[in-house]
This record gives sequence, structure tokens and C-alpha cells, in this order.
Amino acid sequence: MRIWSTPAMQLCYKPILPKAAHLHRQADGKLKQGVLQKWTHNCTTKFNIYVPHNLVACLHIIVLCSNLHSHPPPTPVKVPTPLVDIFHELLAPMKWKLIDATPHWIYLDTAFIQGLHKVLGWDFPDGHNTTLQDLHPSLANLDHVHYLLAEEHTKLPLEQCYVCCAETHIIK
Repeated sequence: MRIWSTPAMQLCYKPILPKAAHLHRQADGKLKQGVLQKWTHNCTTKFNIYVPHNLVACLHIIVLCSNLHSHPPPTPVKVPTPLVDIFHELLAPMKWKLIDATPHWIYLDTAFIQGLHKVLGWDFPDGHNTTLQDLHPSLANLDHVHYLLAEEHTKLPLEQCYVCCAETHIIK
């Protein structure tokens, strides 16, 4: 233990042990301790996390960070709820056309792109057309956009949805 961590330990804090059991259910139904994979990087930042022995008596944890990060922060992976709401509002004018919408198709919808420009406050700067990534970086992942479109599909009335049917017919 480092010398600077002893005051934390005197205040009833303990370090989190790296070998703490985190059990995961395997395919055969048995529980097995999870294994953390080492992330290879050149960052020298270290975090020491201290949790009190009794979380009821002391509701706070201590996180000590040493050294500077030598890399940029990771890109966001979750769209904030207000921006998801804006995305859904941009899709609303499509109405019945929404059932056929794909991430690539919505980029071709003029009303959608104009709405995105309006939300971003853009007036077609330098001929650059806007993309969903301009609204939030995680929207560059088209699978994520597809998921948000699927959410919108579930809100459509039944008469605007396709009924998919696969049948076999024997031709004589």
C-alpha cells in the first residue's frame, strides 16, 4: 500500500481488491469468476478506489487519480435522451413512409435533412450537408440509428405496418 493511502485507511476505507469475485453464468449453467482483459495502452493514469468497510455508516467512496491521461477521451456510445427525442421528432413528418425507413434512406429524405439543419442551426454552411453524427457522435453507428428507427416502428398504428408471411406452395 502506498504511504499517501494510509490516511484513507485510517478513516475506515479499504482498497478494492483486484481479485474480487464477479461471477458469471456459463453456457453449462455453472458460475465462474469473470476474467478482466488488460487494455493495452500507454496511459500512465492510475486510479485507486477506496470503499468504506461499512457503507451504511459512511456513504462515500474515495477515488484517487494520479498522472495525466495520454489519450483522448473515448467517443460517446449512448445518445442523451433529449437528443433521442429530437431524433424521433425529426422522423414524425415521415408518417407512413417510416415503415420503409433505413438509416441510409432517412439521409435521402429532404424534410428530415432540413429538420436536422434547423435543429443544428445550420444554413447549409460551405455546401457541407449535415449528418446525424453532427447531432451526436454515437449516431455515426448506423446500427444504433437502425435501433432507434425500430423503436419508432413499434409506435406505428397496425394498419401502417407490414405483415410478413412466409409460405410454401406446391405447384403441380
